[in-house]
Amino acid sequence: VSWDLDVAAQNIIVYQFDPSVKAPPAGHPLFRFQSKRVVAGEGSPEPGTITLREMLAGKVGEGGALLKMDIEGAEWDVLDSVPDDVLRCFRQIAVEFHGFNRYRDQQWRDRATRVFHKLTAFHRLVHVHGNNFNPTFGAGVREFPYDVEMTFALASAYQLSPSFDSFPGPLDRPNKTTCPTTSWAALDFSA
Repeated sequence: VSWDLDVAAQNIIVYQFDPSVKAPPAGHPLFRFQSKRVVAGEGSPEPGTITLREMLAGKVGEGGALLKMDIEGAEWDVLDSVPDDVLRCFRQIAVEFHGFNRYRDQQWRDRATRVFHKLTAFHRLVHVHGNNFNPTFGAGVREFPYDVEMTFALASAYQLSPSFDSFPGPLDRPNKTTCPTTSWAALDFSA
């Protein structure tokens, strides 16, 4: 929860959702933890679940929230179903996207394309980090990580300019220190 602690240190309330634990591994007075699973859709279909709209529940308006999501593959369905008005509430969206090794599957590609088009309708990709916890796989002429962490910024909230940086950059750290990281060029999902 290092990210959560850093955000809370800025006097920002951090809403945490994770059904796999009873409490976060570290506490803070500004943490609001619920043992719930984040799901797709507009209304929680079952107990112990919550949607992005329900998370916000009138707490913030456009550009008033940050979203950090690592939900082990469920991010695709959640982001595929989230309405635009909910997405615009997030000034920044940091997501660990799982399963890029499935890129040959047409259904997976179609959904990934919809998700990235939806995210880049109002946000811009500002950072990419290949998670080195899993091995890379051969994707054409280069190696690619199974899981990729991406950060998007709300275009209307920032003055952004194109970047041709390669990653990992100076602020990146390996997810697993005993495994090598692979350098790879920035991706363009805006097309």
